[in-house]
Amino acid sequence: MFTVPDPRCSVSPVVRHGSCRLLVHINGTAYSLARFATATPAWRLTKQSPDDQPASYIAAVNEHGLPACSCPDHQVRGAQCKHLGALLAAGLLPAPVPKARSRKRRSRRAPAQAVKS
Repeated sequence: MFTVPDPRCSVSPVVRHGSCRLLVHINGTAYSLARFATATPAWRLTKQSPDDQPASYIAAVNEHGLPACSCPDHQVRGAQCKHLGALLAAGLLPAPVPKARSRKRRSRRAPAQAVKS
């Protein structure tokens, strides 16, 4: 049986303090994630591997609505990098909306009539 507290009594909620850390593993390497407080989703990915040189990248949605990353792979090739792939797969960045292609209208002609001789 459940008991409902009396709403006339003010019960202050218990405040629990703590910390949370969001990690994503890409090809066996851990990256910590920190969200930027911006209008569009933006994340800082910091490599956590002690063996490699420290690296930090920013993945965000650009002004055209497309995901972009500051890593050299994305900057040089322009293709989707592993960082964007991981954030898109986790649902942390919105998937790009494909552009609607404009179709050229073909003129519909009536079939040619056979000429009787």
